[in-house]
Amino acid sequence: MPLVIVCTILGIISGNSERATLAPPTIVLFYSLFLLALLIVRNKKVILFLMLCISLFTGVAITQHHKQQYSKQAQLFNSYTLSVVGTILDKKEYECSQQLIVHVHQFHTTLNRTWHPINAKIIIYTKNHPPLQIGDIIEIPQLSCAPLNTDKLHFMQRYGYSGSSSNVLCIKLHHRPIWHLKNLVHRTKNYLNTQLKQKLNTQTYHLFCSLFLGKHEKCDNLDLHIPFSYWGLNHYLARAGLHLLILLLILNYLLSFIFFGFTTKTLINTGFACGYYILTWNNIPFIRALLVFLGCQSAHIFKIPVRSIHILNLVLLGYVLLNPLDIFFLDFQLTFAITYILLIIGSHAHFSHSQ
Repeated sequence: MPLVIVCTILGIISGNSERATLAPPTIVLFYSLFLLALLIVRNKKVILFLMLCISLFTGVAITQHHKQQYSKQAQLFNSYTLSVVGTILDKKEYECSQQLIVHVHQFHTTLNRTWHPINAKIIIYTKNHPPLQIGDIIEIPQLSCAPLNTDKLHFMQRYGYSGSSSNVLCIKLHHRPIWHLKNLVHRTKNYLNTQLKQKLNTQTYHLFCSLFLGKHEKCDNLDLHIPFSYWGLNHYLARAGLHLLILLLILNYLLSFIFFGFTTKTLINTGFACGYYILTWNNIPFIRALLVFLGCQSAHIFKIPVRSIHILNLVLLGYVLLNPLDIFFLDFQLTFAITYILLIIGSHAHFSHSQ
């Protein structure tokens, strides 16, 4: 498994090069030859070599597919003035503007009024704060996306945003569903955040949000990062697996006073972790820790002997296959590198102690 992951990452790095281009017939031909060789060959070393070649080739292929698909959509949104219809996936309120993330279903240009299907995401900003909700189907006539600089282009590629418009003046509401799960979750999160803001003093609220909610609020009179930076503890303000572990330890301590079975306690821990994920603002370190925790809990329930590092390998492989561009960003690199180092040190210490 580690060699497969390494070869996949090397393939992604190679596929990210501007010179690396693979046509669909070439991809089909290579996969056909590799699979045919796997069926014919019986030597284990040759089979391992073929699997590593497939991993390397898969990394190149998925990166090229991801970049080519994004380039087509980004060129469309940044080259033409479009009218689009889409669903609101998320929204954020600011003092002077409102940010909307829209999943675009249809579009047409100013020259051709025929609606065409598309599957793309865009970010728009509007200053008039329209009363829109997550799940609303909207139309944006005359959408013009701003050209992207290099840094913003990398961010947009990573999250799959095909365009960004900073001042949208006209948004038409087409349909509002009676009930929408994402809208319910969004309203519940904001309600809990508002209640905490009202009940807690400023310092406690901002510290609690940073540590346990993953939400970084602006604070004019308080800078928490200065004392934490002074003592070299600034990383504790970024919510990650450590904070999930602290809450799970507290929950398990409370459950120890109740006579539940092992399976019941495992299900309660899993439900708590999933609810905590849904009702807070998440980042890659927290999602990585949650996926590893869920993998370990599943192994315990089904009585599968497995080590945490194997589950981390599966999580990393799933991440790079779903979004290969993640590996070029520092937060992704640090969270997995540090976790691997800690697991290896822990395994070595456990082995030395058992000896």
